[in-house]
Amino acid sequence: MPTISSSSRATSPTPTPKPNNSSRAHFPPQAHTPDKGHGRIEDRQLWTRAVEGATLGLAGAAQIFRLDQPVDYLRRGHVIKTTRETR
Repeated sequence: MPTISSSSRATSPTPTPKPNNSSRAHFPPQAHTPDKGHGRIEDRQLWTRAVEGATLGLAGAAQIFRLDQPVDYLRRGHVIKTTRETR
């Protein structure tokens, strides 16, 4: 039997937390490639995970990946700018 509140005002549904796409992985990457040259230091990190494609709406997919690529731009040996790209 449903519970009935004595209050007549409407209640808001509990909001579901939004996924944090910028969260860092909690395990080491499967591949790590540091690269220095042309005034930049790039540090590429690759994570992979086996998946059931149908559960993600990606029929036929067997694996997904995440590639993080932070880049430090250097001038005279000092970092002047840092960018981060995740694919």
